[in-house]
Amino acid sequence: SAGAGECPPPRVAEEVLDFATAPPWPVDLAEDVAGSCATAGSQPALLGIGRPEGGGNDGHEGATWRARGVTQIRGICRKVYKGVNTYMAKVGFDWLYMRGKPRRSLARAVDDHVMLLAIKLRYAGCKDGSKKERLTRALQQVLEESALTLAEWGPSLDVSAPTYHWVGRCLSSPLYCWRDVPTCLEVWQRFHEARGHQGIGGRGILYRMPPDGVEQVWRRFRQVYLDVWTARSTGSGSGGSGAIAEKLAQLEAANVLHRQRQLERWEACRMCREETRQRTLSREQAQAEVWKRRAEMRGSAQQERRERYRLAAEDRMSRRLYSHRTHRRDQETRAAKVLKRLDTLLARWDRHLERADLESRRRRRRQSARQKHQERRHAAEVRRQSLVREQSLRRKRAERFQHFRQKDL
Repeated sequence: SAGAGECPPPRVAEEVLDFATAPPWPVDLAEDVAGSCATAGSQPALLGIGRPEGGGNDGHEGATWRARGVTQIRGICRKVYKGVNTYMAKVGFDWLYMRGKPRRSLARAVDDHVMLLAIKLRYAGCKDGSKKERLTRALQQVLEESALTLAEWGPSLDVSAPTYHWVGRCLSSPLYCWRDVPTCLEVWQRFHEARGHQGIGGRGILYRMPPDGVEQVWRRFRQVYLDVWTARSTGSGSGGSGAIAEKLAQLEAANVLHRQRQLERWEACRMCREETRQRTLSREQAQAEVWKRRAEMRGSAQQERRERYRLAAEDRMSRRLYSHRTHRRDQETRAAKVLKRLDTLLARWDRHLERADLESRRRRRRQSARQKHQERRHAAEVRRQSLVREQSLRRKRAERFQHFRQKDL
């Protein structure tokens, strides 16, 4: 399946211009309004599923298309037809491709390209409504801002849906002129509804839906595709629906090898995923068993620990019950011991008090004796001093008496 968001349409679908009935450039406004330059044929080679035979890319001798070429402008193609250069603007988005008219002036092609880009941006910026309503509003806004009508501008449209998984390429709708814009938008809506959402990137459509869903999508889209081309062939008055179906069958048969490889790769991937899932499941189961065994071991250890705690508590309780019988006797014995100890302490305290009283009396007696001794010593000292004074006075009187009794005085 395609990995890109926008699949480029085949070259044949974008070159469906009837150069036998209309020139590749506008001669005047009347021919532009007539819309004769954007009609599609009904040949199988021009139905978007094959290239026409002959020179060039559009079935006309001497005609060549260049995607960018000398213009160096992305989205503007130059076509050389019989020595005349014409330019055509083209913008694609969401499987829809819009083209301007072939212009002999590059400036007018650039103007067309600006309008197409404006439509694309308006469509991408609008999120309300269906695809058809959003594109219709964007187209009307751009035409009003450009002061043009759809007939004066004259764009052409086609739809290219990615079908790489089934036919190896995109399948395009007929090329619609400006008169058939509602029809083209209806076809665009039908293509989207039939093909479904196209994923961007990835490894293929088989990785987005099962093989049965892929086949249902292809049958649904193939039927819508054939109905669209059959209605176009019926409207143009030519047959070719059987040729379109045959060409689709040929493309589908030519791409069967690709589908087989994609299916084999998808089956191998599914088998690898299943093996991985089985290994993961077995690993998870083994891990769960390990966790279960660990939980059981932890549970048994906790149970043993609780049992040990319970037995220890029972032992303590039994010891308490055993010791309770002798508790009262022990209390009495302890009380007797305490009383005996108290008696001993009291007797010791009495002896201590007696010794303290005796020591106090002895201290008082010593102090009294010391005081009396000091008093006696003091009295003796006083008597001695008085005696010394008396003796001194006597000696002084005696000396004075002797002095006065001297003969030579």
